[in-house]
Amino acid sequence: MGQTYWHGAYTGGFRCTVPKGTIVLSLKEIRPVTLGFICIPENREHFEKRFVPEKDRNSPKYAGYSLFFWRWHLKRKVRLLDS
Repeated sequence: MGQTYWHGAYTGGFRCTVPKGTIVLSLKEIRPVTLGFICIPENREHFEKRFVPEKDRNSPKYAGYSLFFWRWHLKRKVRLLDS
């Protein structure tokens, strides 16, 4: 799931399927007790243009986006790379 950030008291979101092979960077260390984590794609601008809805991106109050993954994605759909 993608989350959008806004200037003001509002958040939003969008659904997307992250393409296989996309490298995402975790914004915080993923610890054993972490239930979910927020990250951004390595190629942030390209991903944003492709997946974040245009009406959100073009709003003057739009402040960015991130992706959210549940911990169970680590074993089923996400492969960790060495740093």
